[in-house]
Amino acid sequence: GHTEALHIASNTNATFTGNIATSGASKSFSFTSGSGTVKTTTGNSLILQTNSSDGIVIDGSTQNVTIANDLALTGGALSISGDGSNPVTFTETGAGKMTIAAPDDIILDAVSDIILDADGADIRFKDAGVEYGRINNNSSGNFLFLSPISDKDIIFKGNDDGTEFVALTLDMSSAGHATFNSGITAKTSTAGDYGLTLNTGNGDNMKLSVADTGTGGAAHGTLSVSDGNLIVDASGDIALDA
Repeated sequence: GHTEALHIASNTNATFTGNIATSGASKSFSFTSGSGTVKTTTGNSLILQTNSSDGIVIDGSTQNVTIANDLALTGGALSISGDGSNPVTFTETGAGKMTIAAPDDIILDAVSDIILDADGADIRFKDAGVEYGRINNNSSGNFLFLSPISDKDIIFKGNDDGTEFVALTLDMSSAGHATFNSGITAKTSTAGDYGLTLNTGNGDNMKLSVADTGTGGAAHGTLSVSDGNLIVDASGDIALDA
């Protein structure tokens, strides 16, 4: 009528029929095989040791897990959830590509700098898998901004005393035609000729004009030189029409 609870074989292997339990606040348990040890502490923590050093510690009070060295996942994905739901998932595709999937925002918050270092030379911006912008270190070492979608503009916006406005629009359907919201100031230089150069294609006219976009009228145009000569030089005629 007795049930065998523990069987110790001739090779010293021990087989327990049921669970192994310790009771009491000061009780602990440890099991050692080779250089590895699994043990509990009086604080109900679980410790996995190798060569007498703690490798993984699961705190019995907080359930926090402390890993002494690197953690390697050879399959599947790593899922992190602070509230038991809405996990953030880290996945490696098998080709070295890392994907971080989050059901809400991803926030990078650093006390010091945030550094993006891409040896592929591209930093790509996508919306629902569609690339709409790219920052690139091109083959010449130049810093390049790219709008990869055909005929989509590059727009620079700012805030003036609480009001958002468009400062500059580069029209990509018109070879980058630039429209500034306000004036353009070319700073002084001691390196020689400095100013604004207008280039045109073959057969195109160059036009410098003042266009009144308001309703008050009297939008005058002034061309002046504060110190020195004003030179108007044309390979053809100069026509003044008032």
